[in-house]
Amino acid sequence: MKIGRKNIFVLFVLAAVFLMGCGYKGQQTSSKPASETSAAGKTNQTNENTGKTSESDLTKVKIKAGGKEFSAVFYKNETTDAVLEKLPVTISMNDLNSNEKYYYFDEEFPNRSEKAGSIKAGDIMLYGSSCVVLFYKSFDTSYSYTKIGYIENAEGLENALNGSSVDVTFNIDEGENL
Repeated sequence: MKIGRKNIFVLFVLAAVFLMGCGYKGQQTSSKPASETSAAGKTNQTNENTGKTSESDLTKVKIKAGGKEFSAVFYKNETTDAVLEKLPVTISMNDLNSNEKYYYFDEEFPNRSEKAGSIKAGDIMLYGSSCVVLFYKSFDTSYSYTKIGYIENAEGLENALNGSSVDVTFNIDEGENL
């Protein structure tokens, strides 16, 4: 079978587009002083017999986007601890596949990605080691992610994230940590 130069070029372009999916680095601003410590220093009390996370392993986070505020719960894990160190932060998240917003941080976070299987609107995950993803639609996937947390009530999230790029603010909810 003979593959022409035109076909090779098309395959190369398609591969490049596919690999760039989570590749734009938007603008990041943080108002957290360098000397401030994390609110994520809770002890992990995961039940080793059931593998379930107790409420003391969760951190409440406020997420603001498109003039709306959402309450999120962040899991207790190494990745989340590192992400919480960045809060409060406002990032410019870009759209991908009309179902998610993403942002690449300049630094890498610890990660333990696993196949997600299905994504729910409101899921917050890490793709690779520096790309935070906020999903606003539910769908099945074969991609692997590290779980960070989820928005408790994702109603209105898709409208709040409308547009190709949107500023999203993440802030620890000091009044409601579990």
